[in-house]
Amino acid sequence: NLHWKLVYLQRHPGWRGEAVVVELADGRATLVIPELALETKLRPPAGVALNSVLALALREVDVPAQTAWFRVV
Repeated sequence: NLHWKLVYLQRHPGWRGEAVVVELADGRATLVIPELALETKLRPPAGVALNSVLALALREVDVPAQTAWFRVV
């Protein structure tokens, strides 16, 4: 499943969507992207709380490494 999600993202480099903050620890946030059923981690903007909804944009995809990077927009 992850492989095909990453292929989809690679084919849609302008992808944007929303993610929900499900964990905050050590200056990092774990987010769930419901549209993709995908989990990601990133450094959140100051003041972000659990259950916050953040707008994300795709930054980069590495299919062989099974990784996608996102940024808050």
